[in-house]
Amino acid sequence: MKVAIPTSDKKTIYGHTGHADYFMVVTIENGTITNNEFRDNPHVNHENHGNHPDHEPGDHEHNHEHHHHHNHMHGDENAHDTMIKSIEDCKYFVVKHVGRRCAPSLKKFDVRPVLIKGQGDILIDDILVEVLKMD
Repeated sequence: MKVAIPTSDKKTIYGHTGHADYFMVVTIENGTITNNEFRDNPHVNHENHGNHPDHEPGDHEHNHEHHHHHNHMHGDENAHDTMIKSIEDCKYFVVKHVGRRCAPSLKKFDVRPVLIKGQGDILIDDILVEVLKMD
């Protein structure tokens, strides 16, 4: 069984799935993690990604009230399909929230969302303890 988790720092789950830099894909067999990998999130442009707060001085392009990324593909109807297709080999997608644009893509590719509750940073290691019980 494979499980995907959105992350940008490779340590914690990222709250806004479409803006996560990576998907950690964990392979679980007989209650044991046999492999994990980080896949680039095709929903974002990795050459000019702006998720991190350490922008260069004078970088006014990302100085917005809501810090919305210009490289996020909201206008493309197939963007969410592209994102979920990159993890279509996964049975579950562990997320904090499923957006209304993402839900149809999850259903289309038969990837089941698993909602995680909690405020602030949630460590992937803590999530994996629970995910291992799902196998």
